[in-house]
Amino acid sequence: MAARLRSDGNPVAEGGFTLQTPGLDGQVTGRAPGAAGIRGPGGGPDPMAAALNRQGIRRARTIEVTNLATVPLPRAGQRGATARRRVIRLRAPAPRPDLVQVVLARDASGVVTWHFPATGPAPTEADSIRGARTVTYEITPYPAKKTGAAETRGIFGKLGSLALQVLVFPIVEPALGAAGAAFAGWWEGNNRPYRVRWFGPQSATEGKVGRVPLVGDGDWARLTAGRALLLLHGTFSQAHTGFGGFSAPHLEQLHRRYDGRVFAFDHMTMSADPIANVRRFVEMMPDGAGLDLDIIAHSRGGLVARVFAEQQRQLSLGSRSLAVRRVILAGTPNAGTALADTDHLGAMIDTVTTMLSFFPENGVTDVLETAITLVKHIARGVFEGLDGLTTMCPPGSGARSGGTFLQALNQGDKGDARYFALASDYEPAKGSGLATYAKDFLHDLIFHKDNDLVVPTEGVYDRNPSGYFPIEERLVFRGKDAVPHSGFFGSGAAMDRAVAWLAS
Repeated sequence: MAARLRSDGNPVAEGGFTLQTPGLDGQVTGRAPGAAGIRGPGGGPDPMAAALNRQGIRRARTIEVTNLATVPLPRAGQRGATARRRVIRLRAPAPRPDLVQVVLARDASGVVTWHFPATGPAPTEADSIRGARTVTYEITPYPAKKTGAAETRGIFGKLGSLALQVLVFPIVEPALGAAGAAFAGWWEGNNRPYRVRWFGPQSATEGKVGRVPLVGDGDWARLTAGRALLLLHGTFSQAHTGFGGFSAPHLEQLHRRYDGRVFAFDHMTMSADPIANVRRFVEMMPDGAGLDLDIIAHSRGGLVARVFAEQQRQLSLGSRSLAVRRVILAGTPNAGTALADTDHLGAMIDTVTTMLSFFPENGVTDVLETAITLVKHIARGVFEGLDGLTTMCPPGSGARSGGTFLQALNQGDKGDARYFALASDYEPAKGSGLATYAKDFLHDLIFHKDNDLVVPTEGVYDRNPSGYFPIEERLVFRGKDAVPHSGFFGSGAAMDRAVAWLAS
């Protein structure tokens, strides 16, 4: 039976949990654990449920909030009168000492957010009434819109519903025997290994070990016989997920241009920095091999591409050689992204998960599983061992987790390579949950500037101390033509321009 929320901030009990909701009205119902995650394309299986199961995460409770709407905040003299913002404060029974607990929230519009205990990685407090140990989570509705004097609903959308899943998993990873700073690297090494692979019409959707067409020892002679095209994916991705949006005609054009020499490099994105990524690629090249490369890179993969082109002095090439001619940087954080700061890693996971809800792509479960690995890392209170992410911190920002990698990369004179840029100022459809998330959270609280949901627009191509910048040859999507961070390779206009650049 549904209970009514208390907009005055007084607690409402539900199955051993309590909710305080100052300035919010609605009903709350608890139910047995179940899947309420991201729907599969075409209404298929829920990839979030699959990713959680593969990660050994158990759903302990699902709490449904319906008919959610904003109302005036409590007046003086009411219990919640000190509240300055509308928030759902969920107090949950503390997990056993051998478990870690997080909360996953999904609203009716498709916005997905992850929530960690409000006062630290594993805080508990005594319940003043029952004496039980509890943990508190805060799920904050985005600011309500105003039309004249009337307030309307915030991010929860027209339907005004929200599903909260209380999730638990072991504090010690069973297969690892521990779960410290080495966790992300251990997981990537076992589940996202380094591999050099062919990329063709069929391999675009093949990602499982045993199905990927790897570049073998006997294939390097073919790769070095002429100009080759290298694809470099972004954070949380692999080649088949990052570039799965390539249309068949565009991929066929690329294969004709490069005589079939189109290949990709799957690499670790959380635990290893771009220099470590390229060093591993070089180790996989046979002695005496010389590559003549054009590169298409997405997001963080663009930083890897820049190491190929600009930082060869950091590599032990030996008898090998690398010549980089053309580099297309799509949504690359050349000026960094605030989401990579350890203070905002939770927002990075929220954004990636939400984008997958609105823009499903090939291998959604694979991407989610990688993002959930970061959830586990953060939930355990560990921020070391994430060098692959913190290298994207903006230089000079004072970010707690760095900025030094980009500061060093954005130096020096321009070399022989030609850089091209694809960037976007993404504007979701007005009135959608994503539009509110993008403006009230990402723009106003995180970036304070135009962005593609993950990377600031101008940071992809604008001037910095490197001689390669500003990138003059660029295509910037805006307004109704804008594409999200994950959408460049599904855009016909972007791919037409990319093909033309590579032929120039």
